[in-house]
Amino acid sequence: MSTVFGGSPFPSGPGGLHLRLLGPVGARRAGRDLDLGGLKPRTLLAELLLAQGEAVSIDRLVDTLWGDKAPARATSLLHTYVSTLRTALRDRHGPVITRRLPGYAWEVRSGRLDLTEFERLRDRGRRAVAAGDHATGAAMLSRALSFWRGTPLEGLRGVAVERHAERLAELHRACAVERMSAALTTGSSGDLIAELVALVARYPLDERLRGQLVTALHRAGRIADALAAYETGCEVLATQVGAPPGDHLHRAYAEIHGGGAHVEPGSGWATLSPAARQTVSALTSLRLTDVAGWLVDALVPRAAADHSPPTSRQLVTAGLLVPTSRDPAGQTRYSVVAGAPALGRDSDPATRRTHAARAARAALMMVDEHPALPIPGLTYPSTPATWSVPAPRRRRRAGVQSQLQAELGTLVSIVERAGATGAVDECCALAAALVRATFAHRNQFTEWHRTHEAALAAARHVGDRATEAAVLHSLGRMCFEQGRFEASADYHQRALAMLGPTAAGGHAAAVITAGLGRVLVGQGRFDVGLRHLGGALGPIDAAGDQLTSGFLYNAIGAAHLEQGRLDTATECYLRARIAYRAEAHGTGEATALRGAGLVSRARGALEEAAAHFRDARSLFARAEDRLGTAYADQSLAKVELRQGRPAEAIRRLQPILWTCRGLHDTFGEALVLRTLGEAWLVAGSLTNAEDNLRQALHRWKELRLPLWQARTLRDMAWLHESAGLSHSARQASGAAQVIFRRHSSRELTETVGESRSPRPMSRPVRA
Repeated sequence: MSTVFGGSPFPSGPGGLHLRLLGPVGARRAGRDLDLGGLKPRTLLAELLLAQGEAVSIDRLVDTLWGDKAPARATSLLHTYVSTLRTALRDRHGPVITRRLPGYAWEVRSGRLDLTEFERLRDRGRRAVAAGDHATGAAMLSRALSFWRGTPLEGLRGVAVERHAERLAELHRACAVERMSAALTTGSSGDLIAELVALVARYPLDERLRGQLVTALHRAGRIADALAAYETGCEVLATQVGAPPGDHLHRAYAEIHGGGAHVEPGSGWATLSPAARQTVSALTSLRLTDVAGWLVDALVPRAAADHSPPTSRQLVTAGLLVPTSRDPAGQTRYSVVAGAPALGRDSDPATRRTHAARAARAALMMVDEHPALPIPGLTYPSTPATWSVPAPRRRRRAGVQSQLQAELGTLVSIVERAGATGAVDECCALAAALVRATFAHRNQFTEWHRTHEAALAAARHVGDRATEAAVLHSLGRMCFEQGRFEASADYHQRALAMLGPTAAGGHAAAVITAGLGRVLVGQGRFDVGLRHLGGALGPIDAAGDQLTSGFLYNAIGAAHLEQGRLDTATECYLRARIAYRAEAHGTGEATALRGAGLVSRARGALEEAAAHFRDARSLFARAEDRLGTAYADQSLAKVELRQGRPAEAIRRLQPILWTCRGLHDTFGEALVLRTLGEAWLVAGSLTNAEDNLRQALHRWKELRLPLWQARTLRDMAWLHESAGLSHSARQASGAAQVIFRRHSSRELTETVGESRSPRPMSRPVRA
């Protein structure tokens, strides 16, 4: 008898009243259905029956029937419904519903309730199973389940009804699991499959039922169907609840392979096609323990392709891969079973290089599906037309970025293995693609460093000086983004030395020189930085490299702005915008717009500056550049300070601080801390101002940026002056002026009294 939908288990004797909750709510007498009225009387009957003879209060009954929309006549209507039910269910022994404080109660002597009969037979079945009589237990549990005619309380509505229905459904599910467990113990399998399929469809997240289906299919000799059921179960758990398979599914899977998840050498190996065996060899060479379906497919050599079943399915059937989850693009992920490496081990260096190169090419195809951020710089090896790998399965576009992040560990490992095995072009090309696609955009400095150290070692091993210079240049850019200007300058100088004097005047040398010039400007070494940037302009323009041209003009504009040459800075930022716009580079144009806003702010044109910053912010946000958006917001906060609106500035700055910290941007963190210090100073809270300014000073010292230290010291001078500490104010101001003179910065002509930064708007407080 089916465990999902039963027949009519009540005896059909004359006159008996049979009450039903385990399906549509109803009542039968002498073989025919009784008219209980509409939805409200049936809901009332269900509430009384579920109380099993206990009195249910008037308030609770009203709440069950109407919720928070009870009419004024609710109590009167309730009495009417009770009368309707008494008439329909009249019994010769007396009323079936009695008035009992604080409301009404069902007389349990009246009729037989399917829920009560279900629980009685279920308990008998449990006792039989506990005594070791699994056959009797399975039969009793099956009879208990036969009382179910569909969804409990079907057709009724309301919050209270839903709670009752969920509880009843859980009773059904638990009993179904127990019945199947007892039946499988008796040796039944094939005759349970149809019922298990229906139960799994009804309770798709119940791992016990799925495990029982896998076991039943396996014992019936349907191995492929059992593996497919296991894989589907893993996918459902991963996509709907984000969980890997648990013990129930693992035990069912292990039974297929003889009771264990460890694969002994030779087990299942003989069943694999040549392509599948080479795929195992490739996975072993890559030293991966967790792989996605796209990579398994890509590792199948075309030359070894045949008419065998899909490789991933072969490896699962052979017990070498275990499906574990679904990735964000909907593809299956697999765990490489312990013991598989012993089957596919291959000590041939050329074969290992081939495997790593093939994996890197497949990874490049996957990474290239993500819209990459164009970056000014040197060209790494690109994917030659001669590279041939199977095209990845078409994936949901919306899942590409999330898939990229989910695969990051695998992608980094592939870069490292490609470098270690001598697949230099593939190693460097994938490392560069990852910078464009994710590292630079998300400040993923650890992964950036790991992949480029691998690429650097690979290029050095084969003596490829041009690629080594390109990798050093990228590492220098990474350090610049981290605010590690000294390390950045060192990488750029090593890159120039790697190219040698013969490359002087060429495009590659100019790109590296431009990067070094930007670092020098960031350090406050404006004159030498401008010489480097100016020297790079000619070769960059000659090469028609608009991206690097935009980068150059942004950097030159920053240097002139810092030295107070505002007209020249304005012209440079305009040229940068034109260059970036020609390449449709939104973040580059946004950076130039922010620079133009800084010039306007330095002139005192605050509304114009705010307009530039808002436009820059819009471009950064459109490109999903969180850090660029944060810098634009910090610039807007400075305008708000100049306009005497410190509270608005503080509200804007506080979330920016967490953004910079989350993206490991120490420079941005110090910049925001300093601006917060200024804002609290304007707001009159000297304690908060001092705390933020001291934190900013500490960061600037860590970054070894004396000019920014001087600017923060000047803020400290204003703070001390506001607190009446004239001597401390003069000391801080004097130390700042020494640094300003050393760097010939625009602050040289500003004194405490002339500065554009506002003073406290109210009496300063120390709290």
